[in-house]
Amino acid sequence: MLTFREKDELLEEIRDRSEVKPMLTQLAEQLRAEGKVEGKVEGKAEGKAEGKADGERSKAFEMAVKLLKRQFQPDEIAELTGLSSEEVRQLRFL
Repeated sequence: MLTFREKDELLEEIRDRSEVKPMLTQLAEQLRAEGKVEGKVEGKAEGKAEGKADGERSKAFEMAVKLLKRQFQPDEIAELTGLSSEEVRQLRFL
């Protein structure tokens, strides 16, 4: 049989555990919310970077077409635009 003091200690320990669970749940919810915000921020940054890269690539193709019309050689165009020689050669057939 437990002594009065042991019962008090046991009750106190149970109370402490019951107080910890809501705090841990709240902490988990906060961390989850922060993770969602962080994910959105990272997603936006990645999207902007991809959009910028796509725009730069489109601009390189536009420039390559203009240079082809001015009779530049594919290798020269590749060097000036950053496109591969094969990409430039394929533009000639469009």
